[in-house]
Amino acid sequence: MTVKGKLIGILALLLVLFAGTSLLTYTQLQGQTPQLTNMAQQTTKVASAYVPLLETSKQIKFHVVQVQQWISDISATRAQDGLNDGIEVAGEHAGLFNEQVAKAKELATGLGLNEVVALLEKAEADFPTYFETGVKMANSYIADGPAGGNKIMEDFDAVASTIGDATDKVSEAVSAVTNQVLSDMNAK
Repeated sequence: MTVKGKLIGILALLLVLFAGTSLLTYTQLQGQTPQLTNMAQQTTKVASAYVPLLETSKQIKFHVVQVQQWISDISATRAQDGLNDGIEVAGEHAGLFNEQVAKAKELATGLGLNEVVALLEKAEADFPTYFETGVKMANSYIADGPAGGNKIMEDFDAVASTIGDATDKVSEAVSAVTNQVLSDMNAK
């Protein structure tokens, strides 16, 4: 066999090996395509629904705390010296609470998280009593000072505890389900 024939044979062998390796790589990649597609879909779902739900649950808690803060502030100052916007600002946070609950319910419903929806509905049902009792207490402090406001403080503390527990349960449930989804994704 001539040198030219040997070179052509070696090149042909290399070409066959390269083609075989390429075919094997292509076949393996095609086998992973469904897994990669599923992972991309899961990642999109986490980014577009679970993370916003987690953030919304934190905002719900934030607005409850802000209502209490503003009610407490106006109660302490008795709306004197120009410090009279506590009830108004608390009302703004009450509106934002309602917006965030509606958003969270929509996200949770879309994810089929019925337990979270039920917890959100519980917090939503508890909130008006919390807000109304807080406003009543603040107005009593403004009108009657500590003698009047202190009579209602125990009632406000009770409803504040109730709404705090309700929002804690929402946060815990959303965190748990989000962590589980992330854990499942990491396991695949």
